[in-house]
Amino acid sequence: MLPLRRRLLGALIVLLGAGLVTAGFFLDAESDAGGALLCRLPCSPFDISRRSPAGILHHAFDHALAGGRTNGFADASLRAAVIIMAASALVALVLTASPLLRGFIGTAAGMGLLGVALLAAVVSGESARQAPSLRVALGRAVVVCGAGFAVMMVGGGLRALRPLAGVASGLVLAAAGAGLGMVVALFLGSHRP
Repeated sequence: MLPLRRRLLGALIVLLGAGLVTAGFFLDAESDAGGALLCRLPCSPFDISRRSPAGILHHAFDHALAGGRTNGFADASLRAAVIIMAASALVALVLTASPLLRGFIGTAAGMGLLGVALLAAVVSGESARQAPSLRVALGRAVVVCGAGFAVMMVGGGLRALRPLAGVASGLVLAAAGAGLGMVVALFLGSHRP
């Protein structure tokens, strides 16, 4: 049995991470530095109302994917990223309340980091694809959500009976997300509109 102080501290840290993720969902996924390419060009899966993860999640199911192979892939990846992020945050919160499953909080946070990596990949790939010169314009949403999921992973480690089990699986998922993100960003960046 874990000491009550450690369990409470872990739960508070998970709640702090969930608060960061929630705040990040309402920030822009793309930076405004140098002019926002993603929301101006009609071929992009982004538009002005969907620059934040919350806006993208709102529109995830209400219309068809963007036309064209590359645009459709970018749109599907973008929708998948925010759905993974939202579901991971929700699952981590539910697991915090469950004494038997709290060891999986780190795994849920790792899935959230995978979603953040996919979101960053789409933003980077679209920026590279549509800009005349290479530029990466990641917005605050990517940084804040990524930090939130990392904080949740730490809180999950404190809350778990075997802290390294959930954290290790979460780190593996985060590393897989980074690899997947690089592949997606390279694919999107290599296909000009």
